[in-house]
Amino acid sequence: MVGFNRRFDPSMAHLQACLRDGEIGETELVTISSRDPGAPPAEYVKVSGGLFRDMTIHDFDMARWLLNEEPVSVYASAAALVDPEIKALGDVDTAVVTLTCASGKMAVITNSRRASYGYDQRIEVHGSEGMLQVTNQLESRW
Repeated sequence: MVGFNRRFDPSMAHLQACLRDGEIGETELVTISSRDPGAPPAEYVKVSGGLFRDMTIHDFDMARWLLNEEPVSVYASAAALVDPEIKALGDVDTAVVTLTCASGKMAVITNSRRASYGYDQRIEVHGSEGMLQVTNQLESRW
């Protein structure tokens, strides 16, 4: 069993079902934004395995699940822009990743340890016949 929790989020599961049912034709591009409200404590960063291993890994799983195909190439660019302590520990806090599959399907993932507006998890899937998205579930729109 895969233990990545986002697959069990009702919005994400519905998105995947829509893709499986062909609602937007062939999937071409998945765009994932994943941002935390703030950097984790240094004690966590020291043992977490880094941004890619403790945060982006969830987005890698979502991309693979939604594309329904394994990537054959991965390109990543990252920096420590949010917290100097993270940089001092040899980690990064901001990243952009591009995954490309053998069919040409792609996913772009953006990560940040800072979202001053709160926890941010959004996905957009562009297909040959339309687009689907999952946006943040807000407590209030006011």
